[in-house]
Amino acid sequence: MSSYWDGNYIFGQYSSEKWGHESVPTVDTEETVDTEETVDTEETVDTEETVDTEDTVDTEETVDTEETVDTEDTVDTEETVDTVIISNSFPRALLMFIKTIRTLEDMVVMVDMVDMVVKHLPFWTVFNSLDELKKRIQEIANADGFVIVTRRSKKIGGRTGRVWLECDRGGEHQSTTTLRKAGSKKTGCPFYLLAVRNHPYETWEIKDRTIEHNHELCEDLSAHAFVRRFTPSEMKLIEQLTAQNMEPRKIFQTIRKQDPDRFHVQKDVQNVVAKIRAEQRQGLTPMQSLENVLMNNDFIYETREEPGTEIVTEIFFLHRDSRVMWRAFPHVMMIDATYKTNIYNMPFIQIVGMTPTNKSFIIAHAVVSKERGDNFVWVLERVKSMLDECMEPRVILTDRDLALMGACAKVFPDASRLLCRWHIQQNVMKHCKGAFTDDDWKKFMSFWGTLIESPSIAIYDYHLRNMRK
Repeated sequence: MSSYWDGNYIFGQYSSEKWGHESVPTVDTEETVDTEETVDTEETVDTEETVDTEDTVDTEETVDTEETVDTEDTVDTEETVDTVIISNSFPRALLMFIKTIRTLEDMVVMVDMVDMVVKHLPFWTVFNSLDELKKRIQEIANADGFVIVTRRSKKIGGRTGRVWLECDRGGEHQSTTTLRKAGSKKTGCPFYLLAVRNHPYETWEIKDRTIEHNHELCEDLSAHAFVRRFTPSEMKLIEQLTAQNMEPRKIFQTIRKQDPDRFHVQKDVQNVVAKIRAEQRQGLTPMQSLENVLMNNDFIYETREEPGTEIVTEIFFLHRDSRVMWRAFPHVMMIDATYKTNIYNMPFIQIVGMTPTNKSFIIAHAVVSKERGDNFVWVLERVKSMLDECMEPRVILTDRDLALMGACAKVFPDASRLLCRWHIQQNVMKHCKGAFTDDDWKKFMSFWGTLIESPSIAIYDYHLRNMRK
């Protein structure tokens, strides 16, 4: 860890044993001053001769900065040797140390200390506000590989006067969950800083600290949830984009473009979106919330429950306007089932119609529990019932899902069943592209596109012969 967390701010040979917690090295003399207790930061003692052990200065009595202690042996102040006792303010200690330089080794130590002051001087000075102090301390902590959080605060005179800052791994996790045991990254880390407000000057400074950690410091701060918190402006943006039904993945990409240096991950956005939607449900279950949405927006819907329970296994819904379109244009029906598009991993079925002007429209949607023939039959029977004995579809397009194809044959036996050429092309690319070079693949895809666009069987055979040459 960087040494500026150390309360002594020591480099090289000047360890806490030599400097103590509040003293700095003085000019070499024949005899040294022995004191068991340190003197306050701003006390000065002027003497000509060094003080013997028996004549130690009584540190319990404070001496004003501008006063000197006269002894019978004192002479003019120009001939005195200053024994300076200061606080643990590292910049002041540096200034006093400069006066004591005697060797090249001292000079090297001094250069390191000057570099430290230049880089981290704000840490040792007072701060104009608590926010300024927190920001600076957070910058230093992040550079070291950990995160500072506010543990607690105390009011003095009706205003915040003391704030305890700690490592985000501090404290012990207290889980309130009953169904499952929640994990935690808290390790009871002892690191903390005490920030105190200076009442007369309304400034802030660090007064006490414990600098040890009981865990390894991180190289990647994204492991800390605290640094991944969203700002108020980011939260507002997420709420606005969620109201527009934008996917969490796209919301995350939008935020990353605005500030690429942030530590957010996509899961953070998903959690916020889930929280927003939970608040919108106002305590309702997801199923209750869905039913409210369908009823309030003029949808027709049906559900199927598991026998012997009230657990919903399938739900079918379509809008009244879609029902009108379906009865007017029932000639072509396209069905596709998508997977893993919801947190329940249930197949989501989309049923689409086609107008004589080649414009598509949504007929209905359904969520089913399994991809089995019985589930698809239940959905297609609901679709058929919406026709009210109107003409049934003549053409049905699906992918090569055998259970779905079987259900279509059972419910609409007179319809022609075709395979979707988009799905066919996806399979061709998946299984054949690796056998071609890049140039040959482009030629093949050109022939393939011409082949599948053939308007008749005769023209199809012609294009097929050309592709085989």
